[in-house]
Amino acid sequence: MFWRLRPLNWSRRTGKNRTKPIDSANNVYGFTSNPSQVWYDTFHVSLVSSGTGSLGNIAVSLNVTYLLLPREGLQVGAVHVLKTVHGADVTINGVKVVETQTPGIYSAITSTWLPTAYVKVDVSQEGWTRTQTAFSFAQNANQFIWTYAVAFGSVFGFAAILLRFFTSKKANNSSLFKHSNFPFYRAVLLAVTSIISLYWGVVGLEGSLHTFDWMLLAALGIVSFALGIASSIMVLRKKQQALAIFAVLVPLFTNVVGITSSLNIYGLANPWLILVP
Repeated sequence: MFWRLRPLNWSRRTGKNRTKPIDSANNVYGFTSNPSQVWYDTFHVSLVSSGTGSLGNIAVSLNVTYLLLPREGLQVGAVHVLKTVHGADVTINGVKVVETQTPGIYSAITSTWLPTAYVKVDVSQEGWTRTQTAFSFAQNANQFIWTYAVAFGSVFGFAAILLRFFTSKKANNSSLFKHSNFPFYRAVLLAVTSIISLYWGVVGLEGSLHTFDWMLLAALGIVSFALGIASSIMVLRKKQQALAIFAVLVPLFTNVVGITSSLNIYGLANPWLILVP
């Protein structure tokens, strides 16, 4: 719970008969209560801007406010409580930041080499419970490099398939979809899925370095990559086919579960267009 609570100040009546019941039928004793001021609120973090034009860097600006307070603030007796949070302890991806000249605005520059930037914000203040908020958005400068990498990998994979076709023992009479070529195609497919698993392992590893609780995601991705490569080699050599299929399907399934659960912890969207294929 993200509430700041002050318990009611209960006190008992003093005197010789302080334990004597007032209403014996309902077991009500002589207690008195004093009013106490109770605050129910938490921090709300919103993304103001995200600079993704620099390769490997993210410039993030955040607005930290109290969630339940109205926009104009709240008057409590002689004290006016502002909507914006001033002087809070804010960290962005583990980097402690200070408030800018604009009240409630906190900015920082953090790093990432992924095509998608993941930002985790921790906010705390004396007397308040620490809150965690996460954001994800495209890193435009990095996506340019990753697009070229994916295109190069696709061309390389297609070239390997063509090379396999033209170097076949019976190239003049063989078909691209001849049964003898199937193990090679399976090995290529397993290698591709293993590389995707490695990507999510890198996401988990970088996120863990930025205070995300994603070590399990990193471990699942790396294990899935290793087993996938081993399985593709076994398929290519036509040895222990059933074991190869089992060895790659189990970690891939657990990897998908790890991705969805890791993203759901911080309320981030699942990339189903990537996970389902």
